[in-house]
Amino acid sequence: MLQGSIDGSLPGYLGIKPEDLSLDFWSHIFLGEKYTSGKVPQYKLDQLRESFLYWYPMDLRCSAKDLIKNHLTMALFNHAAIW
Repeated sequence: MLQGSIDGSLPGYLGIKPEDLSLDFWSHIFLGEKYTSGKVPQYKLDQLRESFLYWYPMDLRCSAKDLIKNHLTMALFNHAAIW
C-alpha cells in the first residue's frame, strides 16, 4: 500500500509520499489516535488502519513442531523490534 517498488523508490497504489508519514500518521494507523495533519485523505488512512487491524495481533501459529525454534523466535524478535 505504501511501497510501489522493491527498493521503495516508487510510492504504492495509495500514492502516499514518504514526507507525509509523520508521527501523527503512524499513531493513527497503529494506535487509532486522531489524525490531525490532514496531508493524507481519510479514506486512505481507513484502508491502512483496516489492513493493520486485520493482520494484528498475530493470533495464529502455523508452524510445525520442529520449526518452532526458528519461526517462533524470528517472529518474536521481529515484532519486539517493531513494537
